[in-house]
Amino acid sequence: MAVKRPVSTRLHEIACALISDGREWLADRGDGLPLNTHALNRLWESCTLASDIPFANLRKSWRTFAQYDWGIDYDTLELLMGHKLPGVTGTHYLKPSPEKLAEALAKAYAKSGFPRKVQAT
Repeated sequence: MAVKRPVSTRLHEIACALISDGREWLADRGDGLPLNTHALNRLWESCTLASDIPFANLRKSWRTFAQYDWGIDYDTLELLMGHKLPGVTGTHYLKPSPEKLAEALAKAYAKSGFPRKVQAT
């Protein structure tokens, strides 16, 4: 699912401000560590977004859209989801930086011609 302007612009501004403060996560506990799933679910429900897309569906929906609609390659998606790639290459050699992963995601997404409205699975 794409985040459209002006929301995407504001999200980018927030992310840049957090990075300049040395923080890595958009949603952290206040001590630099990410929120756990339970806390994120409560936050999601408090924003009343759960009625549109249940929190539990976000990961599988995003993964499906990213691969089949946006054309992001399998290895990039596996790494973005926190999965270790199989084999010697995945275990020992393929270690892209977060910036390289973001770049690969952005290039494939731009090439796909999105955004367009998608439905949650």
